[in-house]
Amino acid sequence: MRFFLIIVLITIGLGESTPAIHCQNKQHVAHEQLILSRDLLPEQNLYDILYYALDVSINPTSESISGSVTITLKSKGNGLNNIILDAANHLAIENITSPGMLGYSHSDDRLTIEYTNSLYEGEQKEILIHYHGGTGSGVAWEGGIVYSGSQLYSLNCPYGMSDWIPCKDHPSDKANGMDIKVTLPESYVVASNGTRSGIADNGNGTRTHHWIESYPIATYLFNISAASYNETIEYFQYSETDSMPIIYFTTGTVPSGFHYVETALPIFSDLFGMYPFVDEKFAINKVPSNGWAMEHQNNVTTATTSGMTQVHELGHQWFGDKVTTRDWQHGWLNEGFATYSEALYKEATQGVSSYHSYMNQMKWGWDDNNSVFTTDTIGVWDIFDIIIYYKGAWVNHMLRHTMGDSLYFESLREYLDIYSGGNVVTEDLEAVVASHYGSDLSWFFDQWIYGDGHPEYEFLWAGSSSKVKVEVSQQVTGSYPSLFITPLDVRLRGANGSEEIQVVWIDEHITSFLLTIDFHPTSLTLDPNGWVLGYYSGSEVGLLGDINLDNQVNILDIIGTANYILYQSELAEDQLFLTDIDSDNTITIIDIIQIVNIILNNSG
Repeated sequence: MRFFLIIVLITIGLGESTPAIHCQNKQHVAHEQLILSRDLLPEQNLYDILYYALDVSINPTSESISGSVTITLKSKGNGLNNIILDAANHLAIENITSPGMLGYSHSDDRLTIEYTNSLYEGEQKEILIHYHGGTGSGVAWEGGIVYSGSQLYSLNCPYGMSDWIPCKDHPSDKANGMDIKVTLPESYVVASNGTRSGIADNGNGTRTHHWIESYPIATYLFNISAASYNETIEYFQYSETDSMPIIYFTTGTVPSGFHYVETALPIFSDLFGMYPFVDEKFAINKVPSNGWAMEHQNNVTTATTSGMTQVHELGHQWFGDKVTTRDWQHGWLNEGFATYSEALYKEATQGVSSYHSYMNQMKWGWDDNNSVFTTDTIGVWDIFDIIIYYKGAWVNHMLRHTMGDSLYFESLREYLDIYSGGNVVTEDLEAVVASHYGSDLSWFFDQWIYGDGHPEYEFLWAGSSSKVKVEVSQQVTGSYPSLFITPLDVRLRGANGSEEIQVVWIDEHITSFLLTIDFHPTSLTLDPNGWVLGYYSGSEVGLLGDINLDNQVNILDIIGTANYILYQSELAEDQLFLTDIDSDNTITIIDIIQIVNIILNNSG
């Protein structure tokens, strides 16, 4: 959800030139799933949700709900006797109908349906639940429905649909679709997921709004927003003959920032593949409150008019909605990509320099003692720590540089295709990008997702008209890893305006390399465009091969080097650096040959 900055932030818009924002305690641990109080019970992993059919009436005055939900599910194995659903204690269960049901119980926010006979693998059950009660705390990001004047909206993220609808409330089990019927006083217009099937006037001052979502959907992505909405429709023309509605639900004029998505839709469709819900719509519904937004599937709810926040939420339609994190430990797969999509939008609309500027505004905006992998998934603020947004975006930025544009974007499109409508963890992404890269990338994800801290580099360099020697030493700030492996750009500039960038790999605590160039460099910069999370400091030692330290390389340096080899006279540290041209920590005849070549190139 990128949106908030608030983590929930999901997206808090900080301004059009500033990254929209949005959700902690992360340390390097084994990568297994942690069993926490908000995770599924083991028994809940024994069945799959297939479909939800909701038919409810909401009373805005009493802030209550009544009606039914029909849940269709399938057993994943033999011997399943009980179906355990999530349902808040404040929901009163009136009755439950399901073939073969023996009885049910409701306590501790769980609803257990017991069957006379065990379910067999693949067996489907339909459970019709009639209920009534409250709709949650009424506080944003605590789950359930929020009421504000003449408007109401639901916020189910990360675990909140069960506050007003019995369900299996976890991102790992996406229903194949939903049938949504909501009855409200006739002054309300309801926006929801999917396409609108109709609005029925009940003749009693209420209307029933019917929406159908035909794509797989997680519980936290289901939403209704209701108000005396105006509907403004634009279109995404995705082929010569086809278009998709873009619907803005507002109580006033459409904010200018909403229109950013009209530019972003073709950009993202080109980068990531066609908009995932092109057979339905993309909608934004404006709600009261300040500064946040939520990426409800094809039906974004926003409390901010920030254009970049809407871009973030649109990016979520691919990363989070089409492909959804299996659990909140891997929430960066949602938020990091949606945040990075903002930078890609900047690049497409304002150029490469704007892209790098946008990325730099996020740099170090997190607690670097944490990891991107989230180890505490109980509370909303623990899940949506800002690190999964900003550093998650930087992981994509660095991965793109490591792989190159073509392989990076190809791998993203395949990742989205393979897992379309499903759930993922970091290792799923890693496997796809590594297959395109053609080499193992576990080192990359291990250090940037499961590790903490960052590298700090110090470098020394010396150049000539044909060679440049560079020595880079690395210190790390975190507890893990002890060494960061990364490609680094080296920019060389000469007095005549010459410029060249070469890529080197840093894979040791001290790494030395000899670069070949065709001009004499006057400056050397590591990572000039800011592709790697790190700090850099360095200095020029002198002229390569100048053992005499007289700012020239000539026959006297050949003689001086030969004398050192013969007599092992003591050399200063700078002399050793300038003379050990091949960086093997010894000075030999090979270095003399290199000095001769430097002299010949200088004279040429």
